Amino acid sequence: MPLTLKAACDAAIADKSLAPKNGETYCNFGLIKIMQLMGLAPLSGRANQMIIAMGAEWNAVTAGRAVALAKAGKLCVAGLAGDKHGHVAVVYPADMEFSGSRKKNVPMVANVGNKNGMMKASGAFPSDPLYFAYPYEDHRG
Repeated sequence: MPLTLKAACDAAIADKSLAPKNGETYCNFGLIKIMQLMGLAPLSGRANQMIIAMGAEWNAVTAGRAVALAKAGKLCVAGLAGDKHGHVAVVYPADMEFSGSRKKNVPMVANVGNKNGMMKASGAFPSDPLYFAYPYEDHRG
């Protein structure tokens, strides 16, 4: 039976095999794990490839909409492309919190990266990411 979004996020950030090591981080594998645990067909590739696929196939949403959908149990992903490597993190089903560095409320994310855990999007990304909602049959961005 598939896990809820919260349970899948908690499992991924607690997974020791996804901890950073030897300068490598595993955000793409974290997203794949969460999608598999939720019973969804996972994306493949590295973060930049995942962001391109989400941009083409998923629904672009605002940060606030991503949080509302996540709190309803729907998968939403924050993504920021990079020159070499991008970064992806699943929006955690929790209220937005104020970011001193961004001077606004930001989503909480289940981050698998330089540091694994639930954190503000401003702590997981160097600048504001894009937000994508999984294209459920019963939901259109």
